[in-house]
Amino acid sequence: MIAINFDNLIERIPELKTIMEKGEEIILEDEGHPIAKIIPFHQPKKRKLGGEAGKIWISEDFTEPLPEDILEEFYKVDKHFLIFNRRRLPSLWCSRF
Repeated sequence: MIAINFDNLIERIPELKTIMEKGEEIILEDEGHPIAKIIPFHQPKKRKLGGEAGKIWISEDFTEPLPEDILEEFYKVDKHFLIFNRRRLPSLWCSRF
């Protein structure tokens, strides 16, 4: 990492290009205070379509509705929780009782 005064930036562009090509960071300073950081750009790796083929399994009934017993448990409200937290959850308190 190298620190460069903002006033000297234009004069040192060729040097800075070389530094960035090496992968180093550059801090721009104004009167000794850092004002910006220039970091080298890294090209993201290209993702290959189908790279996870065979590693993911989805059930055939994935789009079917859930059974009633699971739905009941999912939407079940704990009355003790609501009584204890009624000041924090006024909308749940009013809508459920």
